[in-house]
Amino acid sequence: TYQIRDAFNEKSLSIDFSPTAISEDEYRQVNRYADITYSGIYNSTTNVNGLNEFNLSRANFKDDIEKNYGAIMKIRGKDTDLEVYQEDKVSIVYYGKDLLSNADGTTNLVSIEQVLGKQNTYQEENGISTHPESFDFEALNRYFTDVKNGTVCKLSNNGIFEITNQGQKNHLRKLFRDNT
Repeated sequence: TYQIRDAFNEKSLSIDFSPTAISEDEYRQVNRYADITYSGIYNSTTNVNGLNEFNLSRANFKDDIEKNYGAIMKIRGKDTDLEVYQEDKVSIVYYGKDLLSNADGTTNLVSIEQVLGKQNTYQEENGISTHPESFDFEALNRYFTDVKNGTVCKLSNNGIFEITNQGQKNHLRKLFRDNT
């Protein structure tokens, strides 16, 4: 053990041999199917590119996405937030802000230091199943299929609306069931 002291009877830095010891834990693969990670930034004034840096030791990931809604199939930027399409649910993850819950059950939007804030799910029970290729958008409306429920959905600022309720529900359910 080596000790480095700056002054007499002051705090010291001890360098021990244990940091070079071999870990006894076995390495294993971890499958992350409902986590979001983000990279460093690109600084145009200094030309420093951190877009390929994914250093998980800096805690630059969001692991509190609801895993019981299935894997994340698609992520789309919406204004200053992220729309997250999971197998069984669609939600918004706030970017640079978060929801602050009040005692009366209401929420306020506040600015936070972390990059990704809380996940706020839509009330409707629709997801994109395992078909992210079914996603399309036009203007402010987003469209996707929920094969598990046999529906085609439209997501707008008012929430998720099943457009198959306009007369084609039985046809599309049969089509999705027979051609998964």
